[in-house]
Amino acid sequence: MRLKINFSAQHSIRIPIHYNYTIQGLIYRLLDQSLAKKIHDKGFLYKKRPFKLFTFSRILGKLRKENKVFNLGCFFSIYISSPYEEMLQNLALNLMKNSEVRLD
Repeated sequence: MRLKINFSAQHSIRIPIHYNYTIQGLIYRLLDQSLAKKIHDKGFLYKKRPFKLFTFSRILGKLRKENKVFNLGCFFSIYISSPYEEMLQNLALNLMKNSEVRLD
């Protein structure tokens, strides 16, 4: 299953060039706390190795490099994919409940 999430802001968005940690943190914050803890702390074991079972795309939009940050303008998108449907359903539901998210 895959979600495409479109973001918009009133002002230009700036994000570090190495933004994977920022996007990953956003995904965990958007999940219910118990589900986020389960995925982050335990994951899904295969041969004693834990897997998180989700991935996300690079940021899609007009990225302008400015020193050590990207300026995204006011609009950008990302795709989040996972075979774990409960996670993506929970993420989508929480996105619909929240009109605002923070990229920290």
